[in-house]
Amino acid sequence: MGLTAPQVGENVRMLLMNATGEPTDDRVYVNPVLSDPTGEEEAEEGCLSLPDIRADILRSQAMRIDAQDLEGRPFHDLQSGFIARVWQHETDHLNGTLILDRMGPVAKMAAKRILKELEEQYAKTQQAKPKAGRKPLL
Repeated sequence: MGLTAPQVGENVRMLLMNATGEPTDDRVYVNPVLSDPTGEEEAEEGCLSLPDIRADILRSQAMRIDAQDLEGRPFHDLQSGFIARVWQHETDHLNGTLILDRMGPVAKMAAKRILKELEEQYAKTQQAKPKAGRKPLL
């Protein structure tokens, strides 16, 4: 559906999305800015950054996006429903917000075990990496 540059280690304000899965529907938004929210709707969301965690998230139903393409040309678009939801979810990533920050307390409690497992897996990967400035022992 969508992915931001920071999710793959690039510190730039760019999001990619494809609402249909068709190669011709790939969209790139550089420096996206959302505005003109209209209505609200709640729907289930998941996130590549937090596998196995899903929650109902309240979002604006319609939205405007102003951005640039890969050549730096400005453009805007108005969308509702699923595409507007993806824009909001991915823009949250660009602003340092995860679905955890938008989940209600009951949903957070339901995800507690999965979060603990994800934290443990992450800690193991960090322990396996050589420390910066040090040579591996082997």
